[in-house]
This record gives sequence, structure tokens and C-alpha cells, in this order.
Amino acid sequence: MTRAIRVPSLAAHLDLLHPARALWKLRLGSVRLVELERHVLDAARLGWHREDDVSSALIPQYYFDYLRGGSAKPLAGVVNTIRWTCAGSRAFWQDQFPAGRA
Repeated sequence: MTRAIRVPSLAAHLDLLHPARALWKLRLGSVRLVELERHVLDAARLGWHREDDVSSALIPQYYFDYLRGGSAKPLAGVVNTIRWTCAGSRAFWQDQFPAGRA
């Protein structure tokens, strides 16, 4: 007898990076997340400084290296990068759509 595993339904997802890039591209030129954080959110004022930020191009390689028995150490930098990315997205949302603004 085989048990069927129910596939979980996915929660809604809102990626703010794409609209932010469209909004700021002409003014800033470079619209990498770190540039949006620096110029739009004034990262220095917020006390933000990304340290050991992992390039998004390297994240899959670090993960697959780990799956093949490699070190988990590089994944710590990935987690830190994701943490900063989430914080930047949240700050951007709060900056563009402050609570109470109609």
C-alpha cells in the first residue's frame, strides 16, 4: 500500500525587487538590491553595511557543493545574504508605503 503525500499549497509571494528596479532604473542606472539600499533607503543612515555578501551567482554552487559532501561553512554567508535581502525588501516596502498613508 502506498501513502500519498499531499502537496502543500503555496502562500502568496510578492517580490518587491522587480517593481523597485522599474521605478528607480532611470534615476540610478544600477538597480542591484545593494544599490537600491544605498541610494533609496540611505543604508548608511540606517547603519547597514553588508559584510561577506555572497553573490547570487555563487549561491547554487555553494549549495550543490554542500549536497555533495562539501563544507556547510559557505552556506552561513548565504544565510546572512538572505537575511540582508529580506531586511532590505522590508525597509523598501515601509519606505514606499508607510503605515497610515492613504
